[in-house]
Amino acid sequence: MLHTLARLRSDLSLQRYLHRYCHPQLLIVEVGYLSYDSRYADLFFEMVTRQHQKRSVVIISAVSGPR
Repeated sequence: MLHTLARLRSDLSLQRYLHRYCHPQLLIVEVGYLSYDSRYADLFFEMVTRQHQKRSVVIISAVSGPR
């Protein structure tokens, strides 16, 4: 999802995709340990902020492998 958003060059295209991802009543995001640059962090923050203003967000972190 973040790769798709980061590839968009125009503000209008970005706004359309953000609306698409922030339209459901519940957004569930699974995050893992990956290093992202500031562009990805900004997009993630924007998406969560938009969703949280009117709808629900669940953020989960999956752990893989033995503990």
